[in-house]
Amino acid sequence: MQYSFKSLTQHNFKSIFIRHLPRLFFTLAFIGAVQFFFPQSNIAKSNTHIYIALISEVIALFFLLNDNSINEIIIDTVKREVRFFYYNLHQGQMEKAYSFTILKVNIETGKKDAVTKIDFYTKKLLGFTLKKDKDKFSHQDINTIKDLLYSITSPKSV
Repeated sequence: MQYSFKSLTQHNFKSIFIRHLPRLFFTLAFIGAVQFFFPQSNIAKSNTHIYIALISEVIALFFLLNDNSINEIIIDTVKREVRFFYYNLHQGQMEKAYSFTILKVNIETGKKDAVTKIDFYTKKLLGFTLKKDKDKFSHQDINTIKDLLYSITSPKSV
C-alpha cells in the first residue's frame, strides 16, 4: 500500500528565496545601523561590520544551496521504501528512495506532543530533515508520517 503526503506549497527557487529574505534584510539593517548610529567607531571606520556581514552571508548561501525542501513523501509498504521528492537550489527537482531496512528516524516533538521535526538517517548520516514550518506539511500529515515511520523503521537514539 502506498501513502502519499504532499507539502501544502510547492517548493521552488522563488519560494526558497522569499523564505530567506528576512535574514537578508536583517543583515542589511545591521550594516545600516552600524553606519548610522556609530559612524565614528573603529568598527565602522575599518568596515569590519561589512566583512562580518559578508562572511555570514557566504555561510548562509552555502547552507541555502545545500538545503533540501521536501515537496512530497511516498511511503510504500509493498516495496518497503520511503521515496522523497524534494527541491534543492543547487540541483533542482530531485527524487531519492530509501529502503526500510537502512532508514532510521529521529522524531522531535514540541508542546502537547506536536511533531516539530523528523530526521531521516541512513547509516548514521543525515539524509533529510522534515520540518513542519519549513516544508509546509499539514499537522495531520506530519502525525500520520510519524505513526507510519514508528511502525516500520527503527527509531534512532541521538
